Amino acid sequence: MKNIFSILLLSIFCFSLLITESSFAQLEQEKKSIPLTIELKNFYEGNGVIFSKEDYFIHNKKAEKQIDLTLTDVINAETILDSTTNNIFFSDSLKLNEIQSERRKYNRQYWGIETQSGDKVLIMYIFNFSAPELIEYYKEWDKGFFFSTDPFYSRNTRIYWINLTKEKLEEGSWPLELSHKNCEE
Repeated sequence: MKNIFSILLLSIFCFSLLITESSFAQLEQEKKSIPLTIELKNFYEGNGVIFSKEDYFIHNKKAEKQIDLTLTDVINAETILDSTTNNIFFSDSLKLNEIQSERRKYNRQYWGIETQSGDKVLIMYIFNFSAPELIEYYKEWDKGFFFSTDPFYSRNTRIYWINLTKEKLEEGSWPLELSHKNCEE
């Protein structure tokens, strides 16, 4: 009887160890499933990809380190970008509609950094996917960082640095379609 009880106890232990190991393996797999593809239809018609800090390296004087982003971070950044656009072009509804309509056609990449001052900054690369030739041009957009100096690229891509800590668009966003200087012209 003692042997049966010992065998039963050992079996239960081994089974629980197997389940625990399986759970850890699943958690590790979930961590590796980043980049995470998302859809935020309230902000744009395409897809977005959130990259983990292990997926990239950003060499920039502002960046202290890469950080992981959450879906909430991305939604906050999209909200900040929209409200900044609305605030700058509130008196020019045609320009506001043009920018918002154009931006809705762009797919997104999201990257996160922490600045030297401790601010959380989301870097958003957006790619125009409104024409079939653009889809072929950007066919690997969701796999990693994509950058080119080709004029075609610069006409169809935007880069925004959004400070989530300060809730504002950072200087250095490109092109500077949202700068006050552009608004005054």
